[in-house]
Amino acid sequence: MQNGKMIAIMGLVSVVLLVGGVLMFTRADQAKPEPKPVDQNRLVKDDNYKTASGSAQVMVVEFADFQCPACAESAPIVKQVLDEYGDKVNLVYRHFPLNQHKNAFVSGEAAEAAGEQGRFWEMAELLYAKQGEWENEKNPIELFVGYAKELGLDEAKFREFVDKKQAEDKIKRDQSDGFIVGVNSTPTFFVNGYRIGDRSLAGFRGYIEEALAK
Repeated sequence: MQNGKMIAIMGLVSVVLLVGGVLMFTRADQAKPEPKPVDQNRLVKDDNYKTASGSAQVMVVEFADFQCPACAESAPIVKQVLDEYGDKVNLVYRHFPLNQHKNAFVSGEAAEAAGEQGRFWEMAELLYAKQGEWENEKNPIELFVGYAKELGLDEAKFREFVDKKQAEDKIKRDQSDGFIVGVNSTPTFFVNGYRIGDRSLAGFRGYIEEALAK
């Protein structure tokens, strides 16, 4: 009889503790603050390349590295998103060359050199599409000049821009801003100031639709 009472009491205590734990967990979860958007002044600079005007409803900021395989894989998805949403979405490119990629910095300079002649996005697309050609080259500049020629750019001006490292400060500033806002891998995307995790087409559509609905 005594054993039965003890078992019943222990069972009751266990239930009380379990219910209490669930309630505490639920309250703690409910009390969790909403994530805050990142300061736009850190995410976007006046001289960053953008696909649309500042009046677009959704601002997508990408920190990327042209030698990064994951960035190359994301590029067609991002392009499809831009095609679907048009001027509702403004893509902003920020440089974030990774130390382990020996040609990441110079490829960023090549994109900026093309940008000086109005072809940044076209060069970015070529760099991703032909990543396998130049990623392991000791000096990929001749390949980049070839891409510039393919785009109809002034080759001498392109080469001079890269040789004189005219984009060095800009790329380093982008990288520094990336560290400040918590970027530690590429590509990293922010939608209207909020860092996102799902880089699939469906993921992008979900984040953008949510932003458009606000």
